[in-house]
Amino acid sequence: MQKGKRRSIAIILLVAILTLGAFVRVANLENISVYPDELTYHLRAVDASTGGLLYYDHPPLFISLLSVLQLSGFESVQSGRIISVIAGVCTVLAVFMLARELYSVKTALVAALFCAVLAFHVLYSRIAQIDALMILLAVSFYALFLRGYNTGRKYLMALAGVVLGLGIWTKYTLLGIIPVVGLFMFAKEGMKMAKDTKLWLCAGTTAIVAAPLLVLNASAVYWISLGRFASADATAIHRTIFESLQLFVGYFSGILLYVQAIPKTFIEYAFLAIGIVPLAMLVIYFSSTYRKRRTDLLMGLHFVVFSMFFAVYSVKFEYYLLLSVIPLLPVLAHLMLSQLSKESYFSLGGAGAIVLLTILLMNAALSVGNVWNEKGEFEGFRLATAYASSSIRSGTIATSHTKIIDYYVQEMHANGIQVIQLNETLYHKEQDMGKNFAQEVDALIIKQNYYDFFFDDEDKKKIESEFFVRKEFGESLFGALVFAKGSREGVQGS
Repeated sequence: MQKGKRRSIAIILLVAILTLGAFVRVANLENISVYPDELTYHLRAVDASTGGLLYYDHPPLFISLLSVLQLSGFESVQSGRIISVIAGVCTVLAVFMLARELYSVKTALVAALFCAVLAFHVLYSRIAQIDALMILLAVSFYALFLRGYNTGRKYLMALAGVVLGLGIWTKYTLLGIIPVVGLFMFAKEGMKMAKDTKLWLCAGTTAIVAAPLLVLNASAVYWISLGRFASADATAIHRTIFESLQLFVGYFSGILLYVQAIPKTFIEYAFLAIGIVPLAMLVIYFSSTYRKRRTDLLMGLHFVVFSMFFAVYSVKFEYYLLLSVIPLLPVLAHLMLSQLSKESYFSLGGAGAIVLLTILLMNAALSVGNVWNEKGEFEGFRLATAYASSSIRSGTIATSHTKIIDYYVQEMHANGIQVIQLNETLYHKEQDMGKNFAQEVDALIIKQNYYDFFFDDEDKKKIESEFFVRKEFGESLFGALVFAKGSREGVQGS
């Protein structure tokens, strides 16, 4: 087949994949229940756009984009989802670019299709949270960096640095890419990396873009790097190595298959067993990649640095580990195609390839099938999102969640402050769950001035002791309600 014709077919297929990715992310978008973190970001954007309280526990890029939307007249909580939708679709394109640089156009198309329908990535591309934008910038950086490294084009290395800088402006988590790149360059060039002008150009542009943020928010960076180990996230530190490994495998499999990370039924155990196969394939493949110093060693190092860090540190595996999985889609696509092309389906590699193909088809069926769900939400299995933190909470503390929420509502009304309940169904459902309340509830956004207004020092001490409140940044506490002054017209219910 002529080169021009192959190129045309590839472009048509890529456009079709991008269209599919956009379709499954946009369908019934307005019907999704408001997620607690969406409320956090929305109110912070209201503050930023009206000159109110600023928050430093997260960098301001995503909040600034939400503020621009609000100032442009898109004032509802749901309006912010368009940012995640755009970021999610662009991530499909970024995965294509990364896979094409690492392997081939055929592999790139399969990897892009995987990203387009991966149910968990679709989920986070449909809600107004930081994570979709963070993943886009991470994958885009790797694609630009490898292209610049392989071709020697300095402008691509500079652009990669800018993208990484913007990623740090989105979430401090992407500072973890710096040691990944350092390890990769050392593995490829040894001490000669110190004389690589391309690397210094990339590092320099990253520093220029990110330095103002890191200087201005030095206290926040310090707090995140040290302070969170003394908060709820510290529960992860107290787990044994076996427990951390078990959770890591569960969440990795769960993200690929959209099943419970903590299995309870035989079916869930069976699904997780399937999910272990691609994890084993990656471990074996990256072991050989390290010996050969192949370019895709970069993705292996990314996988190790981010996955192991979050396996030890974070209690919120689902979207953090998603950052580790998405850049691996080109590698998974490569493994699947390389094994299927050998037609040795009864070998271990062939069986693994069939498992990967099955996972791809399952995600496609789930994502496309979700289009006909009137609620716009994925049904069936869901990841357990608060296992580590909720396991240390007693039924007494869980029950007190409801009491404090009710107390807040009464006090707000008594003082003439409008109560905006953005997720009434979820609130009442979880009120009836008794001891399981703490496991399902993620965050009740409480503005710092309300916190100071309603509680005396003794109350604060008790709440901070039980719920790990980090009031330095007006952090989230519990529940599915948001309180705001009645004069704020920018906050609307669902």
